[in-house]
Amino acid sequence: MKRFLALAAAFSVSPLAQAQDFSDQQVSDHIREGRYGSVTSLLILHGGNITYEGYFRGTDSATRHDTRSVTKTITGMAAGLAIADGAIELETPIAQIFTDAMPFEDDDPRKHAITVFDLLTMTGPMECNDWEHFSRGNEERMYMVDDWISFYWDLPIRADRPWETPASDRPHGRAFSYCTTGVQVLSEAIARGVGMPLDDYLQERLFDPLEIEQPEWQRLAGRDAFAGGGMRLTTRELARLAELYRAGGVQNGQHLLPEDWIDRSLAEYAVIPDRENTGYGFLWRRREYESGGQSFLSWEMAGNGGNRVLIIPALDVVAVITKTDFNTPGMHEATDSLIEAEIVGHFASAH
Repeated sequence: MKRFLALAAAFSVSPLAQAQDFSDQQVSDHIREGRYGSVTSLLILHGGNITYEGYFRGTDSATRHDTRSVTKTITGMAAGLAIADGAIELETPIAQIFTDAMPFEDDDPRKHAITVFDLLTMTGPMECNDWEHFSRGNEERMYMVDDWISFYWDLPIRADRPWETPASDRPHGRAFSYCTTGVQVLSEAIARGVGMPLDDYLQERLFDPLEIEQPEWQRLAGRDAFAGGGMRLTTRELARLAELYRAGGVQNGQHLLPEDWIDRSLAEYAVIPDRENTGYGFLWRRREYESGGQSFLSWEMAGNGGNRVLIIPALDVVAVITKTDFNTPGMHEATDSLIEAEIVGHFASAH
């Protein structure tokens, strides 16, 4: 396994004098023996330098990976750009953008109060939960209908079930509910605000400056880009997006994303239920990992199958993990184990 001691020019970060001493062969052996599931690629950067790059199961550096809901975080980046451009506002109720979908079924004032903030943090009032099989808003039900926007607005309002802690008593006073449909509605609000399709807007404002060419979007009936998952990017392209956040939104001296947006995106606004040490920002996960008696915060784009793109700020580390363990029990826990053992454990000991 070749070790890269300087970052590819596309990342545009000054190289360190020497990369961390990293046991390439040991990591590769652990992956090949299946210790962490069906890993297809692993890329680790420290201080902007590639310290490990490995491809498995027939992939290479040109392979575009389906990282499922990692796409959601990229949609959040588009929201930050649109807010900076004055096209939408974080706290503006967005129902007013969708008058063409009115009147809503089960209409309720709480629907008309939903904001961009609610959709970015997955804390809106709709009965929409992809992790609840019986939820009216489960994404599998959405895929069966043609009009996803009306599907969202016609959902009922979620009730606090008697055995659950009321939203007002939860951390940050908000109830987290994982809702892919809400992200698609957010993408349409962005598109209407900026006056162009989401994929064109991201290509112009973010992908072209980062030299991300022709990302493969999933399409709705061959038309609109699916903002909730399935975009295919190479491992290095995914790393460029994380590196942009690590660098405060700056690429080649150009501010591609406002630094204050990055700070706000990575803050915690909700806690994910039944996920240990895991909070949620603006379509970013926040997770704590332990090593040597210390705790290290990781900011993460996460997708089905155990896919992960992460930044560990205290260790100055960016990593990309692509996998194909879709809908498999333990898929995320296996990725957590890889991060804790092979990434946090190594760099924390050298920290």
